[in-house]
Amino acid sequence: MTLGWSAHGAARVRGGFGADPRLPDALPDIMREQIARSEIAEEDAHLAWELARLAALPDPEDHLALLCVLLVALETLARGSTRVALSGIGPRARALLGASPDVIARIDALLDAPPTLFGPPELRRPLVIEDGHLYLERVRAVEERLAERIRTRGGATLGAVDPDAALAMLRERPAHGARGPMVLTDEQEAAVATALRAPFTVISGGPGTGKTSIVVAILRAALSQLALDSSAIALAAPTGKAADRMRRAIEGGLRAVAEPSDGDLALLDALPEPKTLHRLLGWSPSRGAFRHHMGNPLSERLVVVDESSMIDVFLMERLVESLHPQARLVLLGDAEQLPSVAAGAVFRDLGGAAPIASVHLEKSHRMDPTQPEGFNVLHVARALNAGSVPALAPLEGGLPSRPDALGQLEALPPRLEALGGVSLFEPRTTLDREALLDAWYAERVRGPSKMRQRATQTWRHDAGRLLDPEGLAPLFAFMERARLLCVTRSAARPTGVEAINESLHRRFTADARASVGAALLLAGEPVLVHRNDYERGLFNGDQGMVLFTAEEGESPRPSAVFRREDGFVAHPIEAVRGAIELGYATTVHKAQGSEHDAVCLLLPDTDSPRLLTREIVYTAVTRARRSVLIVGARDLLQRAAARRIERSTGMIDRLR
Repeated sequence: MTLGWSAHGAARVRGGFGADPRLPDALPDIMREQIARSEIAEEDAHLAWELARLAALPDPEDHLALLCVLLVALETLARGSTRVALSGIGPRARALLGASPDVIARIDALLDAPPTLFGPPELRRPLVIEDGHLYLERVRAVEERLAERIRTRGGATLGAVDPDAALAMLRERPAHGARGPMVLTDEQEAAVATALRAPFTVISGGPGTGKTSIVVAILRAALSQLALDSSAIALAAPTGKAADRMRRAIEGGLRAVAEPSDGDLALLDALPEPKTLHRLLGWSPSRGAFRHHMGNPLSERLVVVDESSMIDVFLMERLVESLHPQARLVLLGDAEQLPSVAAGAVFRDLGGAAPIASVHLEKSHRMDPTQPEGFNVLHVARALNAGSVPALAPLEGGLPSRPDALGQLEALPPRLEALGGVSLFEPRTTLDREALLDAWYAERVRGPSKMRQRATQTWRHDAGRLLDPEGLAPLFAFMERARLLCVTRSAARPTGVEAINESLHRRFTADARASVGAALLLAGEPVLVHRNDYERGLFNGDQGMVLFTAEEGESPRPSAVFRREDGFVAHPIEAVRGAIELGYATTVHKAQGSEHDAVCLLLPDTDSPRLLTREIVYTAVTRARRSVLIVGARDLLQRAAARRIERSTGMIDRLR
């Protein structure tokens, strides 16, 4: 589902409605306007129109009622649910389309005696009525196939393993951190043992519960107990950014093993490259199909997927279908984060659902009084996830004076870097917000002179691969350590991604003494991929930077540079301009799978009930390791914490 309409598409809809003699004046202007502003994709609206227009119905007014039902079903899917309760269709038609009481009465009558477009599941009609809910048939079919494949996989018999022996090995050869050996907790050991035994495992936990440590332990145990080599293991995540973070975390975890075994060394030497799920499954944009499916399954015997809360029902069904019959699937994530953009809440639904083995991690390793910043971030995140906003407390030394409180920031500090834990700054005027952006720009964008020099120098490359990765690494580390997060995208809102990016771009342009419009992107500016480019290996959410690059004997030219597993790659700006945008700020949705030292969350000036939710603020806060600055009204924060995303699906019922 896509948001918004093109002007041409909206005109076609307005022109199309009313063109049929059975609907001469049945669709008032207010309904047309509501449809044009809704989340229903243009092509779906036209399909709904054609189905309603061509349906064999005795009364012209029934065509209008059917159209309302179809549009409500499509809008429900766009909002993330796979079904809508029959009792809710009339009220939603009134709220979405301004349907009159007479039309709602027609809708109720239509649902009581549905026409041939409707039917029970076995008839495979376009609209399916089941258990008091209405489904689009294709969506219900995906949900049912996924449930059936999970049930089948849950009953699979895999080779015998000895989890106790694997856990003994992990205890003997633990990873080491700053405070000594990092021995797995009981619940972490239970997660590892479950993943070794079960064909399908769901591991859910909040920030700091050690999910990365569990992944490393599962991989180490798999080599010793499942007789696998690294080529039989697949690592994946929904986005390129999450996959890259997964790679770095696993590599760090393996290097932290003080006395590595031969298997540990072999794994580190030939660690499977974490891929996006689309890459793993072999998505072909030209064919519009995946290479892997039931008839051509993945060869790997262990598939581990991180950030699984981001996976929608359609992609999850494809993943489970594509598994080898003897493969183990391990899904990790935080069920309390934002659900997938597309329909479903699969990861949340699967936790604890039979026949899936699931482990919920409770103990946080950030609960350490010697690390007060992370300690406070975790406290606030847990409170928000429980639906409440912690009490405000003054700051002491940059931290909330109480570890369980939200810091109250009356005025911006001389340095944002001095802040730790979670603080709230309530701008009184637009000047306050501009002052915040000035401070953010000075500290987080412009940075020290050494970073500015690196950002404006010319970097040599050979066939697009940068020749000095060690010199570039500090520049990218500086860019990645802090992030501005927004709830909305729109430039119409001063706190939207587009407005913030443009505001910081103006500051950068003035600082570089460049004329506005001289270049859309300047050397040193951050960029974000907003559209997958499979040919160049760029994926939605990848973060990069504009830099001058040159091959031997060539003049410097601006390029978009991105971090890769083995260094950095450069692409000429003109070649990727259509896939990238300014990346000073991003939406919370796109920030999933990332982690930063510091995060600043910009709340909108006015409430946005659909977007400003508990999951949004929880996800934003948990992107930070040590510092979160929430900018906005406390009242809006309280409303968000009290407002939970509700998605209606049939997955739990199907798995019983």
